[in-house]
Amino acid sequence: MKKILLAIGLLFFTFASYSQNYASSVELSIGPGIDDFYDITVGVDMNYGVGVTNYLYLGTGVGVKYFKTKYHNSTIFEESTSSETYKNILIPIYARIKLKLPQTNVSPFLLFDIGYTFDIWNNNITDGVFYEPAAGVDIKLKEKLSLRIAAGLNMQKASYTEEAMFGSMPHVVLKDGYAKTVNIKCGVVF
Repeated sequence: MKKILLAIGLLFFTFASYSQNYASSVELSIGPGIDDFYDITVGVDMNYGVGVTNYLYLGTGVGVKYFKTKYHNSTIFEESTSSETYKNILIPIYARIKLKLPQTNVSPFLLFDIGYTFDIWNNNITDGVFYEPAAGVDIKLKEKLSLRIAAGLNMQKASYTEEAMFGSMPHVVLKDGYAKTVNIKCGVVF
């Protein structure tokens, strides 16, 4: 996966060196969890994209995300007795596809980010693949400066343990899946 991302990045920068139609952005995001894994995420991302056509941008991005997630749940006699949360920092590295209408004062767009996140404290609870489809608008403030507002559904590979008592026997299960958050993004495009 790392080699694929490196190859995509090198290919992207090769195209970027020949293109005059590029854009960079810095985006702040916050998102409540909508499943059993995540409680909340907060982050900042930096993106660089190149216009392949008037409607299609390809890019790369990197970010830093703080998250609070469940990593252990205990249920005894069918009643939840404890649920521990886990706080960490993730570094997402990703490729971005952006479909947009030609630039006007308010330009709607669709985004799709796909990449890999690294758990910097090496707890491996959320290391792995993520993807995030999103929709939003770029609001032109002046030439080469826009305000970006977007909302998306982030899906991040995650796992946690669940402990339950069945009769008199404890039973521990590792839950794997995708943690889901609704991300609200606000940023500047330059």
